[in-house]
Amino acid sequence: MLNGKIQDFFEIGSGNSGLTEKIIYLNQPKSKKTTVKVFSASTKESTSMACVDERALLNKGNKLVKLKIYKGEGIIISRKGKAGNLLYVDEEKYTLNDDAYTLRVKSKYVKDISLKYVLYTMRKWTELCVISDKGGNRTFNKTLFEKMEMDLPGIDQQEQVVEEYEKLEKIYFYLQQKKKELHKTMSKIVKVNGEIYKVKDIFDVSAGKRIKEEEVYLHKGNFPCATAQTSNNGITWYADKSWLETIGKKHIITVPCITWTKDGAKTGTMFYRDYPFYANDHCGILIPKREFEDAIYMKWFVFSQKYNILQAVTARTGQTMLYKEQMKNVTFQLPSYKKQVEIAKEYERLDEINTEIKTAMEKIEKVLHRFP
Repeated sequence: MLNGKIQDFFEIGSGNSGLTEKIIYLNQPKSKKTTVKVFSASTKESTSMACVDERALLNKGNKLVKLKIYKGEGIIISRKGKAGNLLYVDEEKYTLNDDAYTLRVKSKYVKDISLKYVLYTMRKWTELCVISDKGGNRTFNKTLFEKMEMDLPGIDQQEQVVEEYEKLEKIYFYLQQKKKELHKTMSKIVKVNGEIYKVKDIFDVSAGKRIKEEEVYLHKGNFPCATAQTSNNGITWYADKSWLETIGKKHIITVPCITWTKDGAKTGTMFYRDYPFYANDHCGILIPKREFEDAIYMKWFVFSQKYNILQAVTARTGQTMLYKEQMKNVTFQLPSYKKQVEIAKEYERLDEINTEIKTAMEKIEKVLHRFP
C-alpha cells in the first residue's frame, strides 16, 4: 500500500497558453508522424479540439515557444468549464490548451499505480478541489489537489477494482445506446388517417396566473402548483389551497387536461394531468371541448404529438416560447378513438422501458462517481 500526498506519486502538467482554435487551424498536421491530439476542458474524447502539428509555435511574452507535448497514459483534468471532470487518455502524443491539466504517474511508481484505478476512485476528490468566484465561475485548484493525502492499495487490488468499474461502464454505455435508439423510435411522428384539426378546434386553450416563489413560501400547503419546470412532471411548489383560491379559482384545474410549458429551456413539453392542481402563468392548459370529450384520448395526444408541438416552438432573442395563439393553430390528424388508445398503449410501454433504463443508468452513475 502507498500512502502520501498526490504530488508524491503524480506529475501534473499544465496546458498551453495561446493554443487557440485559430492556431490549431493554421497548424494542421503535415503527416501522421507529426500529428498531436489536442484536449481541452470538455473531457470528452468526441469533443476534443482535433489535432495540431507538433512543430506549431506559440507566442509567449513576445517569444515563440514549442508545444508542451505529453505521451502515453494520462488523465485530463478540466481546469475551467466542467472543472474537476476527468478523462483517461492513452495517446502516442497529445497536448492541452490552457483549460486543462494532465495527471501522469511518476516513473518510480508506474508498476505500482493503475491510472484507471485513479480515474474511477478520484472523480469526487477532484470535485473537492473546485472553487467558485463571486460570479459562480468554477476553477479546479491544482495546488489544493496536489496537497491532498491519499492511500493506494496494492496493484492487484487496484486492477480488481478497475475490472469491476469497467464492467459497469460497459453496461452503462450499452444502456445509453439503447436509450438513444428508444428516443429515436419515440420521436417518429406516427402517420395516421383521420380528419385534420387545429388544436383550438378540439381544446379550450388557456394559461394560468402568476404566483411568486416567495408568496408560496409564505403560504405553504399540499396543493400542487404546475410551472414551466419539467422535473417532477412540472409540479414545482405545494401551496395552501385556500390561499390559491383567493388569487383565482379558475386557475385551479379540477378536470383531466394537458399542460405544456410556454417558455423556458424545455418549451413545448406536455404533461397529462388527472388530478387537481394550480397552473401558473408559464403553464399552458388544454381541456377538451365538451363535444370532443369522447373523441380525443389525451394520453395519445401527449405522446404522439410531442414532436409536432415542438415544431411550433419559436425563439426570439434567444428565448424559446410557445404561447396560446401558437398552440391554438397547431394542426394534427385525429384518428379513431380506438386507434388513439392502441397507439398510446404502445407509447406507454416504450415510456416505461425508457424509465427503467434511466433508473438503471442513474444507479450506475452513483457507483461510478462515489468516494473510494
